[in-house]
Formats: sequence, C-alpha cells, structure tokens
Amino acid sequence: MYKLEPPLEERELDEVVAIAHSTPDEWQQEVIELAKQELQRRNVSLEEQENIINQWYKNIEDWENENSTESYSKWEMIKILFLAPAYLTCIVTPDYSLTELKADNYLKKHKQRIILLIAGTILYFIMMAGLIFYIGYSSERSTEKADITEWENNRISPN
Repeated sequence: MYKLEPPLEERELDEVVAIAHSTPDEWQQEVIELAKQELQRRNVSLEEQENIINQWYKNIEDWENENSTESYSKWEMIKILFLAPAYLTCIVTPDYSLTELKADNYLKKHKQRIILLIAGTILYFIMMAGLIFYIGYSSERSTEKADITEWENNRISPN
C-alpha cells in the first residue's frame, strides 16, 4: 500500500482527476486505482470528470491563443535591436530562447525577435564599417594637414 503525501482524501478534486486519468509513466498503477476509488467515494461521475478535463483543454487553448498575439513593447524591441550581437554570441541571455517562444506559442514575439536580431546584426556591421571608414578618413585628413616643412628642411640638404 502506498502512502501519499498529501493523502488523496486531502487533495483537490482536479488533482485526483488528473491522477486517475494519468498513465503508468506518470503515476504507479496502484496510485491510479486509488485515485479512481477516491473519485467513486466522492461520488464524482465520469461526466463530471470529463467536464473537468475538457475545461483544462479549453484553458490551455485560451492560453495558447492569448500567447500567439502577444507582442514586445517598444522598449523591449529597442533593447533586442541594440543587443542583437550580444544575444547571438550568448553574452546576454534573454528571458525566453527562440525555441521556448515557439514552443509556448508566442508566435508574434518569435517572429519579431528573429527580425530584430537580423536587423540588429546588420545595424552592428554597418556601425562597425562606418567606424572603420571614419578612423581611416580622419587619420588620412590629419596626415594631409600636418605641417612637415621643418622635417623637410632637416632632411633635404641644400646643394
């Protein structure tokens, strides 16, 4: 005989229904049978049990539908855009990975994150190219503006 903590008698109806309708992979067969006996003791009909299970499925469906249209705020988008290289190199870890977003049905956020990561990476490379160009240009200008007459006078000997 199994001793459950808390005992089935003290558990909520939803929990007992979940145990009774689970598989031996989740609970031992004896515990499943005890949960079914507890439901009979509580006079819970199969119809009531099915209603509880159907309500769970409805709640899951509602949750998934709610998640699928959730979007990032403007500030979150800006953060992802500017930290894209850090996210991609795992220097910064986001709250949810791309696979977790998709698995939890955050379809809009998943799509937005991909677009923002690509745009942020492109922006990063454009900024780096601009910085390299600017450094080269400013160094070339400072070389052109340099006054080297004194140096030339010291190096060139008069004939």
